[in-house]
Amino acid sequence: MHKKFYFNNNQSQIKRIRKNLKQQWTKAVCIGTLSATVLTGVPVFPVTHAYAQEVSVQAEKNVTYNLQDTELLTEKTIADYGGTKHEVTIIEINITEDGTYTITGSNEINGAYMDVHITVADGVKANVILDNVNIQNDDLYDLDIKGCASDDERDQLFPFMEIMGTANLYLKGENTITIPVLDKGNGKVNTSVIFKLYGQLTVREDAGTPGSSLEINNAGYLLHGGGSDEYSSVGGSFTMESGTLTAWGANINYLEQWHMLGGAINCYMSNLVYYGDYQFLGGDINTGMGIKGH
Repeated sequence: MHKKFYFNNNQSQIKRIRKNLKQQWTKAVCIGTLSATVLTGVPVFPVTHAYAQEVSVQAEKNVTYNLQDTELLTEKTIADYGGTKHEVTIIEINITEDGTYTITGSNEINGAYMDVHITVADGVKANVILDNVNIQNDDLYDLDIKGCASDDERDQLFPFMEIMGTANLYLKGENTITIPVLDKGNGKVNTSVIFKLYGQLTVREDAGTPGSSLEINNAGYLLHGGGSDEYSSVGGSFTMESGTLTAWGANINYLEQWHMLGGAINCYMSNLVYYGDYQFLGGDINTGMGIKGH
């Protein structure tokens, strides 16, 4: 069951407290192809940041969330273009304590899909395990109309996952996240974000489940740096160690730091910034439109 929320939200509800990462910048490494098998002759910098290391998480907090649990449903207020408020219902998981959190199941409840929104709070270190989830975030709103008659941008009510603290994302089995298909022939543009990074995200496959993956359908951005401006600010740290992330048609935008150590990423395009810290030491990145620097 597909619910539609086509109204504008330029209010502060979808903005999150950004974390001001004070890092020593290194000049971006421009690499035409990022396959680990063809890096001969390319200067490689040793990984010295803690982001690429295993994060120690307190063991006493160990929680499993089944997405069909109605206790996870939360009412949220969204404002439209004219300022009118609308109430929407989503599945919200706010991680505010160190620990391990397992997400399972489907977000279909009583015949309708309830959008899933996961946050990792500032200062929190969390292991988040996606265990064969099948998620359809099908509620969209009208973010902006450019030129009054041209591009019509549509976004999710919230990103799938917003990380202000530190998150180790473990992929277990085959996981999917699907966003609605838009009619691009009529100028509609999907700007939905899957992972919005203000803090640190490390992706690994579950040690006992080799070949694990996350497939994302129809999103605008696989990964997007967080900052004061909703879609243009640079921020966040991302490390890929193992497993496969696939989001054909989606971009990776404006990350402050990106360490590629293993695994595989399949996406449409990656937009890097010239002062970012990018270290491509292993794994494969497959993009339809390549890597671009700004």
